[in-house]
Amino acid sequence: MPFVALDDEPQVASPKGSFVPLDEPQAAKSSFVPLDEEPQQPQAPAPEGVFQSFLHPIERYLPTSLATAAGGIAGGAAGGLAGIETGPGAIATAVAGDIAGGTAAGAAYEKAREAIIGPEATRAEEAQLAANEQANPWSSKIGGMIGQLPAFIGGGAGLFKGAKAAAEKAGETFVPTALQSVAEQAKGGARMLGAQEAGQEATGQKPFSWGAIPEAIAQGAITMGPLGFVSKIPGLGEEATSLVGKTLQTAGHAAGSAEILAHSNALYNSVVKGEPYDELAVQKTAASDAPAFALIGAAGHIFNHPAVKDVNNAIDQTKEVAPATAAVRENEVKPLAEAKAAG
Repeated sequence: MPFVALDDEPQVASPKGSFVPLDEPQAAKSSFVPLDEEPQQPQAPAPEGVFQSFLHPIERYLPTSLATAAGGIAGGAAGGLAGIETGPGAIATAVAGDIAGGTAAGAAYEKAREAIIGPEATRAEEAQLAANEQANPWSSKIGGMIGQLPAFIGGGAGLFKGAKAAAEKAGETFVPTALQSVAEQAKGGARMLGAQEAGQEATGQKPFSWGAIPEAIAQGAITMGPLGFVSKIPGLGEEATSLVGKTLQTAGHAAGSAEILAHSNALYNSVVKGEPYDELAVQKTAASDAPAFALIGAAGHIFNHPAVKDVNNAIDQTKEVAPATAAVRENEVKPLAEAKAAG
């Protein structure tokens, strides 16, 4: 029988009969990852083509924009009615109702959309849009501006028409035209950015903050309100009649709008957020935004073309004539047919 020294470590049998020291554990079958190694981040999606980069943001943002516009128009109408007896006060109540209604409607749509498609699909689409914007900035930006445009417009004409009527009823002076244009642009910007911020918070893309939504509303009003001065640029105030005039006017509107918006955003970020003011970056932003403004302006000229107006007028007249035709048929044609059938 062999002897083992007392200072030797005892050995135990392994399942196959070999011996391993107790202080030498067997290697685990699975490999271990050191704690200081960060988990791998998901890879960014491959960018889509130029045309798809244009269409994708329209598809993504247009329903939200329409919901925002609908909520704003309804809220503005309700607010205007609430302040109708106060004369000029109807402007304040209508604007407040418009911004509140648009912000709430936009956020509600975003929350409902996320509930339908799921948070992962929402994040994946945002990543895809970001990849598209990086690879195809112009087409992506133009599509994004078109998709978000309805959130910015709508409700202004009726809002101020009602406010003017209320002011005249109370014997007060209405807001001057220049300020009216600036106020309408500010209202649209406040509604649009407020809805964007509320939607991102509602879907968890941003942490909830009590002050973030009012700040976004203020930023939208301050930065987009100056767009109302574009029509005061010489040569841009009156609608051009010739094709050359319309082309030059569209280009002027686009360049003026892009410059004003880029500078107002840069000034806001510099004064409010303390970011450095970089004129070169401002001009690059204005140059990249101008094509989108030009395309939107061209679309506006198309919708305001006399031929398009004639078609719309014909449709309206058909709608007006249709009930009368139906009434004549009900009161005269139908009884004659019934009498003939009875005879």
